[in-house]
Order: sequence, then C-alpha cells, then structure tokens
Amino acid sequence: MILIISIESTSVALFSPHYFFVRRTTSATYPISLPLISSKSSTSTFDIEQFIINASASLPPITNTYFPPQSRSPLYAAFRLFIRSLNLASFKTPRYTRWLQPEWSLSSQFSSLKRQYNYITEYHQAVRQSLPLLSNSGPVDFEARLVFYAHYQPEATSNPDGDLYRSSLDVIQKLRSLGFIKPIYYKEHPNINVYWHPLLGPSKVGLYRSHAYLKSLLQLGVCFLSFNDPIPFPPQSMLPVTMTGSIALERSLLGLTTIITGNSWYNQLPGVIHINDISSTSDICCSTHSYSESIAAATKEMVSQLFVEANFVDKPTCSNIQSFVHQLFLACSSF
Repeated sequence: MILIISIESTSVALFSPHYFFVRRTTSATYPISLPLISSKSSTSTFDIEQFIINASASLPPITNTYFPPQSRSPLYAAFRLFIRSLNLASFKTPRYTRWLQPEWSLSSQFSSLKRQYNYITEYHQAVRQSLPLLSNSGPVDFEARLVFYAHYQPEATSNPDGDLYRSSLDVIQKLRSLGFIKPIYYKEHPNINVYWHPLLGPSKVGLYRSHAYLKSLLQLGVCFLSFNDPIPFPPQSMLPVTMTGSIALERSLLGLTTIITGNSWYNQLPGVIHINDISSTSDICCSTHSYSESIAAATKEMVSQLFVEANFVDKPTCSNIQSFVHQLFLACSSF
C-alpha cells in the first residue's frame, strides 16, 4: 500500500502558520512537533491564555489572515484582471500568474467575479429577510440554535479535509436527514467578500457561491446570519456545526461542544462531536452545549502538548531540512 503524503501550512486561529502531516488516504491532518521551516512572519511563541480571553469576548481570531481593503473591492479585482489581460504574455507578469491554472480563461475569471458579487448582494438581502425569524426564534433551546459556520472556498479546509461533506449543501442535507426540522442558522465566512488575493490573484469564490447555491440553501430551510456581525446568540445557547473550522477548537478551549463533519487534527479533542457519530437529533440533548470545566481543562492540556515542543526557525538551513525529512520518514513508518 502506497501512502501519499504532503506538508501544508495553515493558520489555525491560535498560532502563527504551522506545518501539518497530511495523510491523503483519509484526508486527515496532524500537527507535527518536529524541527520545521516556518514562514517569514511566523514565530515560535504563542499565548494560549490570551487566545482563550479573545475567544471568550467573541473577537475574531488573533492570527486571521489579513487582506488589504482593496482586496474586498470588486472594482479593484476587475481592474487587476484587466491589467493581467494586457500583460498576460509579458515577462513582467508575476511568475505565479503564468503557471497558476493557465487553462482558466480571463472570461471565466470575470464571470466568477460577477457571480461572487451577485451572491454577496443576494446574501445581504437574504439576511434582511431572515431578521423576523431571528426575533421570533422562541426560547433558548438546542433545536432553535443549530448554527452552521461556512468555510471560505476554494480552500483545503473543505476539500479535501471536508471528507464526505466538502460542500455546505452536503452538510445541511445531512442535518436534515437526521430529522432536524427547525431552521438552521447559516453564517457565511467573513472572507467571502475577498475578490482578490494579494499573491494568488482572483479568489475564485464565484466557483463555489452563486444564485443557485443560495436558492438551494433557502429550499433547505436555512436562516441567514450576517457575516460582518457577531453571532446574535450567546455561546452556550447554540450548537455550532463546521467542516473543520477553528470554531471547534475555540469552543473546546472554552469548555463547549461543536459538531464537525470533516477530518481535522483536532478531531479527538474533548467537546468535538463528529456528525457520523450522530444517528438522530434526539441523540444530542441540551446538556451537550452547556459549559464543561473538564472539556476546557483537557483541551488546554492536549493542545499545549501538541505544540509546545515544536521547534521553528526563521531561515531554512541544510541541517534542519535533513533532520525534518529523516523524522518525517520515521513518522510515516508508524502508519
């Protein structure tokens, strides 16, 4: 049996960019506590207590990817695409624009940009139409507080890490198949309005978001939440659902539970419930989203053990590369 592996860097909303071992046969990712090469901006220190305080205040993750304001402008993205069309054959064009999916035509990129803009416009309208449902959601109970946190797409956190549920529609349909009949609150990813990536160019969000996508969510009985504003429910009055989002890590550290649908390095953390372990909504009672001191303490200990011994350097050297490759092969031999 051939084991195909790769190394990916990611920001898990708790630490600076770190590296993970990826077992492609199962799409599962695991953090590696080995001598690795970090990105230029990463550091080897983190403050888990400060992260918990930040999450308790419902603030955005400290290490969220930063996008300059112009990245969220469709006009800026259209202008950059126009400049690219003029310089496509020029050697002045950045190298990545020549090798990154050259088969994707400029017309397709403009079409994706338009689909993304139309989706965001319609999403805001859907949020306004959902306001009466929010005000009439009734008493605080589990069934009135199932919140799905959508992923930024395209991104590896949903494909391949989403495993069997790589689309948000797949997740919502799975929840309905479990017998959940009340509204499901849907919160779009806050970076869904990024039209232009400073390094990669067009974000390609329009390939995954469209009018048809929004219509399908409406048919599944979804209630839309603003992606610019905090969740309007207290943390203990809702049960979030995510593919592999950092919301599950945040809530575990806060002593709360989360349903996940994909394969992530934190799958075994206390407070994490995989959707495949749920046979019906009756399997989850109100106590599953109440505060648990044991979940918070155990999660903090596990996360600290996973990362505290990691050794990161700012510049690659021959010795640490050789050491990393050697230890990587040793890690592979255990699978």
